[in-house]
Amino acid sequence: MKKHLLCVAAVAVGFMSLSAAPTKIVAHRGYWTAPGSAQNSIRSLVKADSIGADATEFDVYMTSDDVLVLNHDGLINGHWVTSTSSDTICAQKLENGENLPTLRQFLDVAKNLKIDLVLEIKGHSTPERERQVAKACVDMINEYGLADRTQYISFSTVVCEELPKHTDRPVSHLWGQRSTPEQMVEIGADGIDYAWDYLDANPDVIDRSKKLGLLTNIWTVDDESHMIKAFNQGFDYLTTNYPEMAMKLRKQTLLNPPTDAKRPKIVAHRGYWNAPGSAQNSIRSLVKADSIGADATEFDVWMCPDGVVVLNHDGVINGLSVQETPSKIIRKQKLENGENVPTLEEFLKQAKKLDIDLVLEIKVHSTPEQNAACIDKCLKLLKKYKLLDKTYFISFSEYVCQELAKKTDRPIQFLWGQRWTPEEAKENGCTGCDYAYNVWQENPTYMDRCRKLGLDINIWTLGTERGIIESINDGVDFMTTDTPELAQKLVAKSYPEYKKTCKNKSINE
Repeated sequence: MKKHLLCVAAVAVGFMSLSAAPTKIVAHRGYWTAPGSAQNSIRSLVKADSIGADATEFDVYMTSDDVLVLNHDGLINGHWVTSTSSDTICAQKLENGENLPTLRQFLDVAKNLKIDLVLEIKGHSTPERERQVAKACVDMINEYGLADRTQYISFSTVVCEELPKHTDRPVSHLWGQRSTPEQMVEIGADGIDYAWDYLDANPDVIDRSKKLGLLTNIWTVDDESHMIKAFNQGFDYLTTNYPEMAMKLRKQTLLNPPTDAKRPKIVAHRGYWNAPGSAQNSIRSLVKADSIGADATEFDVWMCPDGVVVLNHDGVINGLSVQETPSKIIRKQKLENGENVPTLEEFLKQAKKLDIDLVLEIKVHSTPEQNAACIDKCLKLLKKYKLLDKTYFISFSEYVCQELAKKTDRPIQFLWGQRWTPEEAKENGCTGCDYAYNVWQENPTYMDRCRKLGLDINIWTLGTERGIIESINDGVDFMTTDTPELAQKLVAKSYPEYKKTCKNKSINE
């Protein structure tokens, strides 16, 4: 008993350091809801590993001739597993056409995968048989060298008492109505693995378990609201029939950036335009973005027919085409905050006084000649105000990106993910990909491909907490957002040193 109490104390210390770690996702009976899979099948194991689930849970019985097999129910096709020989049991077909697997067949595959294992030992007819099964499972796990990747669970108190005699791996009890956290400590178990409805009805159990240094698992959580609630309550593990959904929600709700990732730069989209008194592509939006300490402000430029470059997103204002209307008329048009449409030169005069970097989007003009002339005007003004070294260029135009690459060594990011792959962006002189959120989602390999190519990763346009958290967890280099203050608060939680340098006082609220 003393030995166990010391172990509990050590676990408790370890737990405190890990308590902020994201909840691990356990595929319940494997990823059996995936196409072509089945509960407790080898296919469900492989599918769970293929999506990157943290662990797979599976159920083990011993047949009448002492063979360990996988099955959840004690009965399959009219045969009781524990009182039938393995020849008969292993001839039974699962829903996907596989034969019911032995534990040995299962581990033959698992040893070559990365996924952890959560082995549930089912109840057997006598305490003696349950003790035999517990030892046999541990012995086989050890034989395959999988001890460090395995933890054990059971509804049986006898099994939970027996397992610590043979392994120092975690053991969790499944039956909340029968076993309190305090009783788990007494019998030598390391955790609780209780059903959602029991924990929901007994919320103090979670805190009691954590104070005792017990691991906490919750089963079987299959809807979005309960998953998010479990994440927020800080469970160590969440067992689900829908691991892909859980993994996506975890990435959107729990901050967990890559350990080697640099802090993402926060780009205010069209300036901090939704701040009081501001407007899109206004000088006020530039000043507001700088005032909160955003890393950069993004803005859009068009060139009027008289060669004057102005800020505007749509290319049309109050029914006037910017490309076809003299600048003196465009300049008289009012923004939502009462400012006149600014010229690029007016914008840069103000930017020169500030600390903020610039992300200049050159819009797609009607002809290559207009695009080229706009590029030249922008570069000339940036050099005039000595702001070229603080400027990043972005565009939807392939031509603009190609021409910029010839004329400047400043970073250039391509915006149209449906037109150029990362490889094509690189080939055409871009230093980064600035793709829409949905493009990154629909092309999950793009981020890794960008990193291998040495391309910066930018994502637009983020506005929600979920999208920002997900982008932080993805390790992006830039995030373009309509909610820069929210982005700053979330970035500061992941990178505490950011608070020390950020001008935004509200991140400490």
